Amino acid sequence: MEVPGYSVIGKASESVPVSVADVSGLAAAMREVRRENEIVKNGLSAARTLTTRANAQVTARAQADANRWLHLRDSLRADSLSLIQRFAEATAAKQTVDSARTPAASAALQTALSQVELSRQAVNSRLQAARDAAAALRIDSIALGQGTLRPFLTEAQVVFGERRHALTAIKLIGEQDNFPLVKTYARVQGRLPQLVTRLALSVDSLWTALLAKDLRNTADDSLGIWDVHVRNLAASLNDLAESDQNGKEDQLLRGLVIDAMKDAEITIRQLGAQIGDVLVLSVTDTVGDPGTHRELQLRMPIREFGFVRRISDAVLLMNVPGVRESDELAAAQSTADKSGVGSTREFPLNLRGAPSAGVSLTWTYLPRLDDDYAFVPYPLRSVFNWLRPGVGFNASVISVAHKSITVTPKAPISESAKDPEVGYTFGIVSSAFEGAVQWSVGRTMTGDQARAYSAIGISFLAATDKAKDLFKALAK
Repeated sequence: MEVPGYSVIGKASESVPVSVADVSGLAAAMREVRRENEIVKNGLSAARTLTTRANAQVTARAQADANRWLHLRDSLRADSLSLIQRFAEATAAKQTVDSARTPAASAALQTALSQVELSRQAVNSRLQAARDAAAALRIDSIALGQGTLRPFLTEAQVVFGERRHALTAIKLIGEQDNFPLVKTYARVQGRLPQLVTRLALSVDSLWTALLAKDLRNTADDSLGIWDVHVRNLAASLNDLAESDQNGKEDQLLRGLVIDAMKDAEITIRQLGAQIGDVLVLSVTDTVGDPGTHRELQLRMPIREFGFVRRISDAVLLMNVPGVRESDELAAAQSTADKSGVGSTREFPLNLRGAPSAGVSLTWTYLPRLDDDYAFVPYPLRSVFNWLRPGVGFNASVISVAHKSITVTPKAPISESAKDPEVGYTFGIVSSAFEGAVQWSVGRTMTGDQARAYSAIGISFLAATDKAKDLFKALAK
């Protein structure tokens, strides 16, 4: 059968046409962003290296001030310990003067007090020197930070200015009109399309602001903020560049078709197609020069997959065991002998291989051999594809023969045959070869006592279809 085309079902706003040429342009823009990201990354690394070398003198001075402050800290600690020791000696000398009150003790006290005063002056001097060294170190650190940031930011501005042409590709990615393109591209790359658009807008905003800023005349307090802006710009550009991954260009066309035909629907049953027919889809390239018009035809055989419902006939050979009668007859005979009144009992006969007709409702498993994402391994699917197993329910009609046994007091029992009666069974059924061969177990639904049964049989209709398929295969 031929299907000339398809219609898109749904609102017009839900299906936005996207051409292959537009997606190719977006892919080129993403590749451009990836290349420019590598160049910018190398440029920023070189800028940090150059500015670090330029500030080597400030770094050396800051290191010297730091070493001086560490030396003064150690000396201040030693002088403090000496002051504590001198104070202890002066306290001991004062106690001696209070107890002895001799000229020698008074002289020793004066000497100890002089030593305490000298140690105190030394501690104050060291403390003031340490404060001066800390202030110098703080000044050097500020000068080092400012001296590093301003040259680095100036170099970073030059790096981004030389690659300003990348903004053309970034603006293309961030435009709202191109969001259907970004959505198709992001699906193939495994990224969130809203995130890709947001990154493009962020990079465009930060990049444009950096190029417009006069960093040479910017206040020192604002340099740290712009350093953060440059870091954020580099990180956002790198994240945007990671949205393009090598080796996935061949998947763009498939993602484009899926996105553009998401609302397309072809109802096989409404077209009148049957199992075994071939559905032909014609895909026409109408973009560009009409002289390069191309047409691709896709031929898809129509078949069923999964658990498919089947309703088929069933001719089963029933095995229905009879009812145990010895115990009941012994009890009836004992009752008849005591009462002098006979009785009659009826028992169904044992059925073995008795044919019965019925109907089976089954679900047959038809696997897909070309399904790369199936949970069932391929070898097992191959076995299922050949065996075509199924499971379901069966209802059958059986002919049940009975025998009548008459119990007479103090006399042997006598048997007589009765005409067969129609009975019904219900049970579960398993099948193979799409219901051609069936096995069933269940119970009888009529009679005084329900009896279990087992059966095996075939479906003439399914077997006939399988025979036709076999003859067709042999004829080819």
